[in-house]
Amino acid sequence: MVDFPKKKSLFPLILLLIYLFLSSSFVVSFGNLIRVIFYFDYIFIILVPLQIYCDILVFKLFFKYRKSKNPIIAQNLRYVIDTLSLYEDKDVEFTNLSGKSSRKRIVTMYIPIFFKEDEKKIYVSVQRNGDKWNKISNELGGHFESALGLELEKAITNFDYVDYTFLKHKDKRIEISQNTRAAHGTVVNVTHSLSYDVSKVSHGLTIGGTGSGKSFYINSKVLSYSQMSDVQNSPPTWSGADIRICDPKASDLSLYRFVTGFEGKVAVESNEIAKLIRETSELVESRYREMFTDASAFGKTFIDFEGIPPVVIFIDEYAALMKTVDKKIKEEITKNIYNIVLKGRACGVFAEIILQRPDTSVLDGAIRDQLQVRVGLSNLSQEGRQMLFGSTEVEYKTITVKGGGYIFIDSVTEQARLD
Repeated sequence: MVDFPKKKSLFPLILLLIYLFLSSSFVVSFGNLIRVIFYFDYIFIILVPLQIYCDILVFKLFFKYRKSKNPIIAQNLRYVIDTLSLYEDKDVEFTNLSGKSSRKRIVTMYIPIFFKEDEKKIYVSVQRNGDKWNKISNELGGHFESALGLELEKAITNFDYVDYTFLKHKDKRIEISQNTRAAHGTVVNVTHSLSYDVSKVSHGLTIGGTGSGKSFYINSKVLSYSQMSDVQNSPPTWSGADIRICDPKASDLSLYRFVTGFEGKVAVESNEIAKLIRETSELVESRYREMFTDASAFGKTFIDFEGIPPVVIFIDEYAALMKTVDKKIKEEITKNIYNIVLKGRACGVFAEIILQRPDTSVLDGAIRDQLQVRVGLSNLSQEGRQMLFGSTEVEYKTITVKGGGYIFIDSVTEQARLD
């Protein structure tokens, strides 16, 4: 077997032992010398704590070095290299000074793999040299994940490297309770370590069948929007988003009509839904006329203006809605939703579309491409993943926990990740 990478050097340990020997000798000899010459006990009292402090500092540096050179990570990566034969070796004949010949097996070619770590993550980089391993370099995520026993957070393919990031600790869900803060300002918390800002990443698409936990997830989103606040101005000029709900099946989300503050903002009948979507689209146009009137508004979004709260419209059972309305209403709804998702981010008007199952004949591709926060709950088909995330290169795992699934947040997760 080829030893790759090399074993850890004992040089740092040797240096540490030399330091301890010299420093202890120094304290004894120099401390006694001071006491003999000057007869001042307080000098010795000062010197000893100083030496102890230096010893503690050296030990910290030593153990930090040992931790940064984690042999377990190197060993597991070497295991992947060995088992996948990501190297070439051959027998080479050597002749020593006495003329005696011997044969030794050496590595002639290999795939360079580097790693580093911090308190929360491990980063593994696979170099791409244009050789026979170039293709497999971006297919090693699952192998590393199994060997390290860690969850793969993301994989980014560059022209010269593939960078893998692994989480040392599994991300935790947010437990919804009376005092839960699911949002601060315009930032929505998805898990303890994953969040996004609706002023930068806008509109959502959620897919999940019956029993997938879709209702709880959407309710958590409603909670997030209701907790948003103006953190740009003091005192705040708004608190909580303007939330609108369309539920053509009159199921869970329609019950918000009995909650104070949702009067006139929950639509069930197709004509009412079309009207609510139209009014939201018209709000986009009126905000543009109000906010972007001169050159000073260049590069600004709704958070840069006073008194402009976010507006979000949830459209549940989107497929059922589009399949039950007539052609004229369907065209009107599609036109207005497209206007919202295309222009809504800057003026603070957002759409959240919910489907039980993906159907490319229902959700227009031009609309889907503008939905930057995409969630697939439970186990989707390959077609569903293709529609939702645009790629099936991710090695999807079986979802066994209710409410579990994959999420993609544009410019945040780089690819779909398990949560």
